Amino acid sequence: MKAVVLCGGRGERLMPMTDRRPAALLRLCGKEILLFTLEMLEKAGFEEAVLAVGYGSEQVERLLDEKYSGKIKLHMINTAGKSTVQAVRTAMSDETEILAVECNCICICTHPLDEIIKVHLSHDTFCTALTYDTENKPAGIYIVKRELFESLNPEKPMDMTEDIIPEAVKSGEAVLLDGKGYYKRITTPEAFLDCQRHMLYNKNMSQRLTENNFSGAAIGEPVYIGENVSVMSGSVIESGSVIDDNAVVKGGKVDGYVGIGSVISERCDINRAVVCRGAVLDSGVKCGEYSVIGEKAHIASEAVIEKGVGIWSGKTVEKGARLYENVKRSSDSRLVIDENGECSLWGGEATAQKALLFGLCAASAIKKGGSIVTAYGSDESLLLKQALDCGICQAGVNVYSIGRAGISELSYAVNRLGGEFGILIGANISGHARLISAGGMLPDEKLLDRIGSIADDRAYRSVGLSQTGCVTDFSVVREIYVAELEKILPDRFKGVNVDIRTYDVKKATLADRLFHGRNDIDGERIIFNLSADGTKVSAYSEKTSYVMWEKLVAMYAGVCFEKGLAVALPENFPSNADAAAEDHCGRLYRYENNADIAKDVAVSTHNMFAYDGLYLASAVTSYLSEQGITLQKALCDVPDAYTSSRFVGITMSRENKEKIFSELGCSAEGEITSGKTHAVIRPLRDKKGITVFAESLSCEQAAAFCEDITSRIKGIFR
Repeated sequence: MKAVVLCGGRGERLMPMTDRRPAALLRLCGKEILLFTLEMLEKAGFEEAVLAVGYGSEQVERLLDEKYSGKIKLHMINTAGKSTVQAVRTAMSDETEILAVECNCICICTHPLDEIIKVHLSHDTFCTALTYDTENKPAGIYIVKRELFESLNPEKPMDMTEDIIPEAVKSGEAVLLDGKGYYKRITTPEAFLDCQRHMLYNKNMSQRLTENNFSGAAIGEPVYIGENVSVMSGSVIESGSVIDDNAVVKGGKVDGYVGIGSVISERCDINRAVVCRGAVLDSGVKCGEYSVIGEKAHIASEAVIEKGVGIWSGKTVEKGARLYENVKRSSDSRLVIDENGECSLWGGEATAQKALLFGLCAASAIKKGGSIVTAYGSDESLLLKQALDCGICQAGVNVYSIGRAGISELSYAVNRLGGEFGILIGANISGHARLISAGGMLPDEKLLDRIGSIADDRAYRSVGLSQTGCVTDFSVVREIYVAELEKILPDRFKGVNVDIRTYDVKKATLADRLFHGRNDIDGERIIFNLSADGTKVSAYSEKTSYVMWEKLVAMYAGVCFEKGLAVALPENFPSNADAAAEDHCGRLYRYENNADIAKDVAVSTHNMFAYDGLYLASAVTSYLSEQGITLQKALCDVPDAYTSSRFVGITMSRENKEKIFSELGCSAEGEITSGKTHAVIRPLRDKKGITVFAESLSCEQAAAFCEDITSRIKGIFR
């Protein structure tokens, strides 16, 4: 018999505890409810289970990847928006009968599951369900046969325990089995805290995982104190409380639950309340019975949260406020790394403290002893760079510092030094940090998600003094980078007179060093305009007018193909590069589609033209000089590529992404091709929308294809 675990519920009655994660991922005594459920099934001998996921499915998948190493073979299906009846029917697939467990509202059930199976087999009925209620209401564990659903309308949303099983009992098609031991439906903060206390008092789950005697703090028993917790002198932790991993209690009294990475300041009074992960309570805050402070909420000093009041995730409560009603969600304060690898350091003014914390997050996402290459983008951001390096070293990771540099030099340094990735901090006045991997690619998306998760949970890794990383000065790499550019340039240009335009003073100085002494004053006048980050360049001459970056890249890719060199380009680069590959029988790889091969090609020195505007300008100029041809002649066989883009404001959950890709017939990378027209669907990293890029050799075809895809996506959700 297979098991079906319903773990996609939003848990509306638990809000704001479930504002950012499904109820199945709430933690009790250091472990998620879903993991308790899987342990229960494993002890009963189940070898296979189907997880019916929905809300927060990405988080469920990440949890299983990181923490579940049990013996049960797991399958995931998406049942978002379905009732429990519809979800069970979908999850059953071809099975004749299954055991279902409603994980989102059940935690510790001590009734032996094999006894439920025996009772079910001894009755000729369609369903056997546990009950712990004096009124014989079914609980959330039941065995059900396919026949139970045959007479039901599959389109009508119904609940198994509220609608179907009670009616089946009345008609003799189901039996109820009185449950033994403890059982709790976790549908309210009160039930959550009650279950927590039961586990501590009756299940002997009291632990102190932190290696600390908490000198000066009064700690009752039983309690659960997680890893890397700091409880300072003067704090009072009442019996039956849980202080989860990486939390900090600076003083005051705690009776209830304090989530991962939360901060409880001096004189706070947590009275049978729930403080969710990442929340910060300033001094003198009082939380009444069964009140809930949502994730990443900030409660200013002396504020009073009355009994049963919920503060939604990310909300800020002003100093001295007294709240009698729920405060709903406001702007998100999570650390977000966007599609270009940029992070705004939690928004607002950039500070050394934020840079240090970002360094801790980034380094905690990789193994101790690893290395990260760092650089800063302006003289004003040197302090941010120093704080960033301190944070990285504090997490046991080494820093290869190349000093003040741009993204191109940083990419080259990551290639040469072999760091896990690079960070350019303070590249602009708002103090953004930018992450880059070898070959000019973005770091792996799972790594970026891991960094964001660490920031949310404040799960920074901290090591002893003997294990801290060290900072090594590798600023010499910048000169090696310049030497690499000089190597591809001839001593003198023939028929070419180049001028480089850029707002970066250092880049302008370098360009003058590279081109001024080599120019043929009587040659073709070509002006190259570098992008702000230096990764792209456009060109202008009297005969060609403006030539965009994409066409220059496609042209030089053809030069590489002629030399027998492979080329790696971003997955959404226009198809004129493919045309060049066809013309020259060249090898073209995309960063995503051929990730392993593409990575090897991307880090090759000759491939720098794909992500380094100055290198591309140097390579194109050298080629024109060597061949004795004009820019117009070099570009004559390269077709133009026209692009069009649209934004669609649809929340891009995993289930929505799968639905869109399936309906439109996309590849796994979100690509669609129609004749000579190509499109890519790209979800934003914050999941708050998607962008559709279309490109073709005709601007009309690109725009029409983009409009068609956008309309079809909107039609799916009407």
